Amino acid sequence: MTLHIEEYIKLLERGNQQKFKQNIEDVESQADKCNLCAVCRGCSKKFYNDVQKGKITEKSLPYELENYFLKKPQMYYYRESMGEKKERTYLRNMFILLKGFSSSTPVIYSASFNIECNGGGFYFNYKGTGIVADSGIGFVKSMHKHGIFIDDIDIVVITHDHLDHNADAETLSSLLHDFNSFNQRTPHIMYDVFGTIRPLEHEILWITDENTKRKLQGKVKKLNSFGDYTGYYRKEIIPKEKGLFLSAIKTKHIKDSEESYGIKFFAQYEKECIISYTSDIAYFEELARFFAEQDILVFNVSDIYKKDVKGIKSKSSHLGYNGSIELLKNTNYRIGIASEFCCTNGDFRINFIKTVKRELEKEKHSCILPGEMGFNISLPTLQSECAICKKMSDTVMLYVISPSKEYGRIQYICRHCALGVI
Repeated sequence: MTLHIEEYIKLLERGNQQKFKQNIEDVESQADKCNLCAVCRGCSKKFYNDVQKGKITEKSLPYELENYFLKKPQMYYYRESMGEKKERTYLRNMFILLKGFSSSTPVIYSASFNIECNGGGFYFNYKGTGIVADSGIGFVKSMHKHGIFIDDIDIVVITHDHLDHNADAETLSSLLHDFNSFNQRTPHIMYDVFGTIRPLEHEILWITDENTKRKLQGKVKKLNSFGDYTGYYRKEIIPKEKGLFLSAIKTKHIKDSEESYGIKFFAQYEKECIISYTSDIAYFEELARFFAEQDILVFNVSDIYKKDVKGIKSKSSHLGYNGSIELLKNTNYRIGIASEFCCTNGDFRINFIKTVKRELEKEKHSCILPGEMGFNISLPTLQSECAICKKMSDTVMLYVISPSKEYGRIQYICRHCALGVI
C-alpha cells in the first residue's frame, strides 16, 4: 500500500475532522509523488480536493458488493496467460497469416451457417520485434488464439480505412492501455518479493492511412503516416531496430480522397527476406514494378465475376481473378498466398488456386497457396509445419488439402504425409 493511502486511512481512523482537514494537504502532496498507477496523481488530487471541500462523504459498502473488490482484475488473468507462455519462442522469426475472408464473409456466413469465418491481417516477427499488418475484424481474438499477446506487438501497419483492415485497431490500443495501466498499478511488493523488474510501459508504433490516423489520434502515442514510407526506396521503421525496412505504394482501391496502400517489408535476417502485401487493390502496371521481387507475396483476391474470369473486364477496386493473374505473371516470388476471399456464391478458394496455377503454368513454375487462418512460415527459411506430422517442411513442397465442408479449414501437409492422404 502506498504512503498517501496509508496516511489517508490513519486520518479517517483518528476521526478528528479538524485535524483531518489540516493534514489533507500533506496527504495530497504524497499522492503527487506516487507511481501506483498511470492516473493516480490526477485522480487522487481531485479526490483529496473534493474531501477538503466537503463534496465527498464516505458510505459503507453494501455487503453484496464487498467480495467484488477482493477479486482479481481481468488483466491479472491476461498476464497469467502470458506467463504460461512466457518465452513464446514459437513466435520468433515466424510469419503467421490471420486472415482468410473479406469483411462481409465473416459476418454473413458466421450468422447463416454457424461457422467461424474471422477476417484479420497477418503477424510476423523479426528477431523479437512483432509486426502486425491490418488488424481487421476479429484480429485480436485470432491473435490470442494463436498465442500472440499485446506485448508481442511493436508495430501496427494499417493499409486503409475499411473494417476488414482496421476494425480491431482501437481494440488493440485499448488493450495496450489496460495492459500498461495494470503493470503500473501492480504493488511494488510483488516485484520486491519475487525479485522481478517492474515492466516498462510497452509502446506500439502505428503507421496508417490518414483516415485511420484521425480515428486513432489522441488514443495512441506513436503515430506515423504512410507518406513517410511511400516510394521505391525502403525506409528504416525503427532506428534502434537495425535491418527492418518498409516501403509503400499508393494504390487504386477506394474512390475519391481516401487512401489505400500496398506494402513491402524488408527484414535482414542472416539473409534478406522480403514480405509483400498487396492489401485491397486493382491491378495497374506500376504495381508489378513495385512488387517485382519478394520471398512471400500475400495478395488479396476478394470476389470473382464472369467477365473478370473470362478476361473481358477486370475488377476496378480489387485484384479478383484477372488482376491476380496479371500480378503473379509479372512478378517474382517464392511463395504466393491468396487471401481475403469474398465468397458470395460459395467457397471457391481451392478451385481458384487450381485455375490460376493452370493459367500460369506456361509462364512460370511457382508456389501459390490459398491462405488459411494460422498458416505459418518460418523466416527466412520459408518452412511450414505439416498439419499431420507437425514437422517443418519446405513450404514450396507442401500439398494443400481441401476443407471437409465449405468455408472449413484448409490444411497443408508435407510430401511424406501426403502419400497416406492423396
